Amino acid sequence: MAATTTLTLNIEENLLQQAKRHAERHGLTLAALVETLLLGLAREEQAPQPAGIGADLGEILDQLRRLQTYCGEPAAARHASKLLHSMRAFRDHAEDDPHVEVVMALYDAMAFEDNWLSFTRTQYQGAHDIIAELSRHRTLSEEDVEKAINVLEDLGFDTTPFGMDTAQEVE
Repeated sequence: MAATTTLTLNIEENLLQQAKRHAERHGLTLAALVETLLLGLAREEQAPQPAGIGADLGEILDQLRRLQTYCGEPAAARHASKLLHSMRAFRDHAEDDPHVEVVMALYDAMAFEDNWLSFTRTQYQGAHDIIAELSRHRTLSEEDVEKAINVLEDLGFDTTPFGMDTAQEVE
């Protein structure tokens, strides 16, 4: 029994030290870090799933939220990978859905040269908000899609990173 208690205390002490180092790296007190983590968990639990969207789009919104939470940390790579995979799956399942055009514009901005690494929490929150708003509508007009992509551009997402060189003449 004493060995188990000692082991538990050692694990808890190790976790506490890791949390302190993490807080210091980000200029936070341990209490502020814990509060931030708890608020993030509460937001995830309380965030209503937008009505009228498919499971794929819901997964994209969930992964965007997670990527925003872990932005700038090593765990972000896992969430970015899951998000990009979810975006491709959405395209494959609903290729004719106008929501796909907006999602794939964001995908292009993130996937090109691993640009997902350079985006901020604020940018990911903005992308989440745009897609969440669009997800509340079963149908989107071409104008809705264009406006959403323009907002992504305004947020700093280059949605056409694979653009053609227009200086070359077409023969």
